[in-house]
Amino acid sequence: MPLVENCFKHIPQNKDVKNVIKIEARVMDDSFYFETVNTASQPANADYNGIGLSNVRKRLELIYPGRYSLTAEAADGEFKLVLTIKIK
Repeated sequence: MPLVENCFKHIPQNKDVKNVIKIEARVMDDSFYFETVNTASQPANADYNGIGLSNVRKRLELIYPGRYSLTAEAADGEFKLVLTIKIK
């Protein structure tokens, strides 16, 4: 849930900008795949390792130790987050 909340929290507040939020979730082979993409409100060189993502990583490590991957990147005015959890 925090990953979806962050899409809305960090989207630009400028009314002249076309804001986009894309959320995808699916099971692929032996993994759960979750991706969010949203219009970025910060420049591409901003630090996206704030307390929210840090807490999410801690929670994932407690629940799925060594069985997940969480990546975040900003490019071309968008922020993309990909979570993969090995389920089998």
